[in-house]
Amino acid sequence: VPYRTNSADGASPGAGFGDMRIGTKTLLSDSELCQVSLQFLTYLPVGRPMKGTGVGHVSLEPSLIVGLKISERTFLQAQFIDWIPLGGFPGYSGNLIQYNASINHILWRPVRDVQLLGTLEFTGMTFLDGAYTDPVLGPNQKAAGVSYFAMGPGLRLNICDKLDFGTSAAIAVSNPYFAEAVIRTEFRYRY
Repeated sequence: VPYRTNSADGASPGAGFGDMRIGTKTLLSDSELCQVSLQFLTYLPVGRPMKGTGVGHVSLEPSLIVGLKISERTFLQAQFIDWIPLGGFPGYSGNLIQYNASINHILWRPVRDVQLLGTLEFTGMTFLDGAYTDPVLGPNQKAAGVSYFAMGPGLRLNICDKLDFGTSAAIAVSNPYFAEAVIRTEFRYRY
């Protein structure tokens, strides 16, 4: 369950817990050179849509994840996602294809499990259907075929195989864009 702070231009600011994600992941292929896995997430509407911390409906998210070892210290990761809303606002909610890629390079490794990684990440989203409200053109603008692209750098510090911290920036490289810039900071604990 993420905690989100929203301060977007033209929207009322808000903060709180976001929509809960429950999921499974299956590793299909595992070798030193390449890993391929399937992931299936279900989003439960815990966040508050009017505060920008949730979407107000259940969503399903099947995806394919691929990891490729480029060198001893450099890795490529990619994810292809189909985001499927269930029961959203009629005429507005629609399927979204998302594609992510990241080049990760180990910058510092004093011991085996402690490492600092530099990242360069790319995200693309293409709407297959649905609609949105434009501040100038008004409501019910068709979203089908609209794509957003962003990319940016990041740093992640792995403390051990269970604990890591990271921060990254995603800067819009398309017009229109979802957000001009997004700064994300994460603390992850895996059990």
